[in-house]
Amino acid sequence: MFHMPKKLIWAVIISGAVAGLASCASQASAPPPPPAPEEVLTPETPEQPEIAGDSLEDGYYYDAEFGFSIEFPEGWEQTEATGDVAVQALSPLENNADRYRENVSVTAVYMSEEVTLEEFLPALKDEIAAQSQNFQAVSEGDTEISEYPAKWLIYTFTIEGIEIKGIMYVLFADGVGYSIICSATPGSFDGFAAQFEEIAMTFTLDSSFDLYGDEPVAPVEKDYTIQFPDGWEVEEDSSGAEMVGISPSEGDGDTFSENITIITEYMPEGMAFDEYVQANIDSCGSLSDSPEEVTSGKTSIGGMDARWIKYPYGFGEDKITLMMYVVERNGKAYMISGAAKYGNFDKYSEIFEKTAGTFRLK
Repeated sequence: MFHMPKKLIWAVIISGAVAGLASCASQASAPPPPPAPEEVLTPETPEQPEIAGDSLEDGYYYDAEFGFSIEFPEGWEQTEATGDVAVQALSPLENNADRYRENVSVTAVYMSEEVTLEEFLPALKDEIAAQSQNFQAVSEGDTEISEYPAKWLIYTFTIEGIEIKGIMYVLFADGVGYSIICSATPGSFDGFAAQFEEIAMTFTLDSSFDLYGDEPVAPVEKDYTIQFPDGWEVEEDSSGAEMVGISPSEGDGDTFSENITIITEYMPEGMAFDEYVQANIDSCGSLSDSPEEVTSGKTSIGGMDARWIKYPYGFGEDKITLMMYVVERNGKAYMISGAAKYGNFDKYSEIFEKTAGTFRLK
């Protein structure tokens, strides 16, 4: 009998249910109005909105670490990701008596053990039933999402006195379990079922990840692996870096080979990870005469908290732009840096991000 991460089961499903409740509570500080008659609360089947195009406009979400995208209807509100929930979107309120905002969440979790879809669904139902009130599996079936076999499960349960009806779509790819969780009240579920399916079917695993080799590079005596794009030359222990991936030449006029390097070092004893990252940020500002500012932020790589720093380097005609990703384990910092000729960074930024996203600690 295998054991699956509970985050992928009950905690993830419950987050979608709670999102609809919490969002309504924030609409006003006054007590909610008394429920309207059931026929008012039950929406008619909504018109199917046009789904946003393949862009970075409102309604489109792309996850660089896991290489998937999904599209939400116009007017749906995307919320900040928490835990294993990569993205969540809430439907617009229908009227003042609307007590619950229908919502869709997407999770991506690295599976610790080999799990098949056939094994997963029965275990999923058992786990939810053990931890919920009035759980019932209504129906289930097979489908296909982004050319991968997938399963769906329609279920009901009760939370905070309100009954929820939902559908979950599940698929596995390359050791990652993806769940698309759609929640509504029973009275509105049928009206949103087609819309939930339409949203789920926009889920796409990025085919550009095929640029990477079948097997990650595993440096000898190193505690990590990484995948470089096909066609890149890979060197170990070169120019002060443990690993270097070098892009192919773009032609006779190509005077700089974009590259990705990995450097590791132990942080000073007693120094916190954020302090270490801030020290790097502070030092980056003096490395160039470029007007480009040093920027930084948080991300996740291989299920670990990570930080990124984008900064200019060099002077005069020799300026480059670097994007460095930093992760830490047991006081050891791992820095994955992508370098591009100044003015050519945008062409390579996505490759840098995706390559860093393949980094895994053993």
